[in-house]
Amino acid sequence: MSLLAALALGTTPARGEDATQVESKGKLVLLLDSSGSMKESSGGTTKIAAAKAALEDVVSQLPDNAQVGVRVFGAKVFSAKDKGACTDTQNVVPVGPVDRQGISKAIAGYKPYGETPIGNALKGAAKDLGAEGKRTIVLLSDGEPTCAPDPCKVAKNLRSQGIDLKINVVGLDVSGKARSALQCIARAGGGTYYGVNDPDDLASSLVSVSVRALRQFTLSGKPVVGGTSTADPLKLEPGRYTDTTQGKATSRYYSIAKPKNSDLVVSAVARPPYDSGTSNKLEVELLTADGQRCEADYAIRPNVLQDQSILSVGAIFSSRLPSTNDVCEAATSLLARVGLDALAQDPFELLVSTRPNIKDFATLPPALTSQQVRAAEGATFVPAGRPTPVVGGITFNDAPALKPGRYRDTLRPGEQLIYRIPASWGQRPRIRATLETDVQGAKELSMPGILAEVTMIAPTLHSLGRTGPNGGNFWDGERPVTLTGEGYELRARNIESTTTSIRAVSAAGDQYAVLSMAQPLGGDGSHFAAPVTISVDVVGKVTGEPAYAGKVKGAGEAVKKTADDSEEGSSVPWLPLGIGAAVVLLVAAGYALGRRGRPAA
Repeated sequence: MSLLAALALGTTPARGEDATQVESKGKLVLLLDSSGSMKESSGGTTKIAAAKAALEDVVSQLPDNAQVGVRVFGAKVFSAKDKGACTDTQNVVPVGPVDRQGISKAIAGYKPYGETPIGNALKGAAKDLGAEGKRTIVLLSDGEPTCAPDPCKVAKNLRSQGIDLKINVVGLDVSGKARSALQCIARAGGGTYYGVNDPDDLASSLVSVSVRALRQFTLSGKPVVGGTSTADPLKLEPGRYTDTTQGKATSRYYSIAKPKNSDLVVSAVARPPYDSGTSNKLEVELLTADGQRCEADYAIRPNVLQDQSILSVGAIFSSRLPSTNDVCEAATSLLARVGLDALAQDPFELLVSTRPNIKDFATLPPALTSQQVRAAEGATFVPAGRPTPVVGGITFNDAPALKPGRYRDTLRPGEQLIYRIPASWGQRPRIRATLETDVQGAKELSMPGILAEVTMIAPTLHSLGRTGPNGGNFWDGERPVTLTGEGYELRARNIESTTTSIRAVSAAGDQYAVLSMAQPLGGDGSHFAAPVTISVDVVGKVTGEPAYAGKVKGAGEAVKKTADDSEEGSSVPWLPLGIGAAVVLLVAAGYALGRRGRPAA
């Protein structure tokens, strides 16, 4: 999917405006079964009542810029003996800018009545979506198709026409031939089948296959155009910005004031399009005016997965760094160089922040040691409570906040989901993600299965990588696999550590967990969703809060946030697959991997 850039090279954008760069918008049709069987009971309620409640939940979570329509089938002709029963399908909400009131009205009028002409309903839904752009049909049904044409053949034919269309299916309390028929539609339509037996799970399943299909990766901030050399850098204040590349092997330069005794944090994030046969690289360097390197960070994505993984990097300069350079420390400003080795005019987000001197630094808890980090990984983890539904985010802005407890979600091939774990000074977040057994996954995957992993992200946008004793493993659908992620205790004096990842956890803010699944190997299918049980814990009492001599400024300073907070002040997006031992494993399996490193200063 193409990226829509709001910037044009060579022109200076308006300085007072905030811009968002978004992928091309997709379209969605909710295709609803209105056959008579929907009046049957299921889990203490009727299927139609469960569907209405779940659909209202979907409507509330639809992105504001979504293009959505609703079509029903089996709503007007009662019996197969009656004329028109097999063409009984109507578009009740045309595809267009999301009309929550119109969709809610259509849902309220949604009643069980007639037959199940899924084949013709799919044809109608495809026409509703038009012939251009990314399109998704979400079919909700509880029964076996009762009319020609065969919906599985219809779905296959739609895909064979080269149409960028995916058909996801949610089967409500179905089994036997009905379930097989619905699974066939999902496979032929390039989508995922979700089987739901408990009406309480219907909402999360519908959100997973509909809202996820419409959420778009975004880069937000004030549009700027950086300099093209060290001689013409653009001056920036702390804040959030967007810019674009000039093409491969080029850089953008910015000049940033470095107040005395302050830390400077510069981070960047991008999602360049897939470029066959090459690797994408994103790098941030902090330099003196004469080009001497002070700090740097980079991320590389080999394009093996043929997807659009996120690249995320961040560089921190502090006078308290173990290897502080006197020239860098004496400088009153530093140059930030951002290099994105990708196609021309690819957008990236830039985050700049400063952290003033800490007045009580010497009295705070000392920096973590590597031994303490390793010892913490072995601590007992006892999850508690009944899992509640959650839908993982695809960017920082829509990542759900997970407090200590248990949750359930689903993970599909090629998907990366981000969760925010609120934590404060002296606290350390932990996560366990168990990929449960799944009949469909076991049916489609061959040994050894498909790789899944959990990586952790620090508040400063640095990746901590795989931090748990089992951060990544293969899942084959036949047996559960538990993945582990360990955050680091938040300490201001972590900035003194000789270990880059520990230094990254030196600023207040939430930490993040990214749950990833690679693409299947060889001829394995991808029309399944692994059920996931997520357990979260936060260890430690709030302690060691520093007394800053001034105000922390800019975006990316990782301010304490709640679920209702605005996004201003922090922006930590999701990351590509992890590093370390996973490199050998992934390359051997034919997967791509985002690799991170910090060059020697």
